[in-house]
Amino acid sequence: MEHIQPFVENMRKMQFQMRRIIDFVSAKEALTPPMIFLLFHLAHRGPLKVTDIADLFAITSGAATGFSDKMEQLGLVQKTRSDEDRRVVCVTLTGKGEEKVRQMKERLLEMYGEVFREVEAEELNRMTQTLERISDLLEQFMDHQERKR
Repeated sequence: MEHIQPFVENMRKMQFQMRRIIDFVSAKEALTPPMIFLLFHLAHRGPLKVTDIADLFAITSGAATGFSDKMEQLGLVQKTRSDEDRRVVCVTLTGKGEEKVRQMKERLLEMYGEVFREVEAEELNRMTQTLERISDLLEQFMDHQERKR
């Protein structure tokens, strides 16, 4: 297990540095990091109920309502009530929100391109394969843990 310690420490460092990049981008976009996270989540996974947003961020439904209201005021998301149950509110990306995601993806790709410009394609491919493996292992582990609950 002692060989795991340096690996975990480097994962923590990488996560911290990636958070710094997101903080930098969010400041440039005049958005908070959670807003960026939600925009990317909606772009990747589709509409969410306000209660799902509360679960995603581990906040109350009231806080999720306020959070999504602010994003709606910015024109990034649209909130609609369910026809079946008027208490259920769905949040979806607007065209402006989709464009913002596209712009941020482009900016992040430029930044990461600069970060890795010295890394040869072959090494970058190996790193990509390793990261895919790590992601798969983490997903399998968490899926198993959640099934055990």
